[in-house]
Amino acid sequence: MQEIYISRFERRVVGGREHEEFWIPADELNEFNSHIEGCIEVDAAYFGRGFAGEIPTALNLKGKDAIKQFDCLRIIADYSGFDFWCETYLQKRVVYLHYPYWKEHDFSDIRITMEQKDSLLNMIEDRWKISDVPFGLPRLSNQNAE
Repeated sequence: MQEIYISRFERRVVGGREHEEFWIPADELNEFNSHIEGCIEVDAAYFGRGFAGEIPTALNLKGKDAIKQFDCLRIIADYSGFDFWCETYLQKRVVYLHYPYWKEHDFSDIRITMEQKDSLLNMIEDRWKISDVPFGLPRLSNQNAE
């Protein structure tokens, strides 16, 4: 976004002083969005204790929270690379949104080892790279998953 355009909006601090946002009036959002250049990149995420994530309404992840989704993807990956590819592609929104959470979450309480977790995340990353999704998975520098 060009500085000359964005500079007309008020900056406000929300929460701590490091959380500065531009406040865009609702009736100007469409115009604001038309000024965005390139892809928006996620650089930070926070997942509180009660985080469930987006709950899909279709396919194998239907009705599952973020933890159960990861376990379901692990099971699918164990029996069929093709089914894993299909599920992660068709659920790409959920995969994108939950990927940072999955990277940081400890799944030992559902008996997923670090090796299994890393292997599944690598599979997700590999499939994502060869898909037609025009942007990468989030690479966060500032993240907190509880």
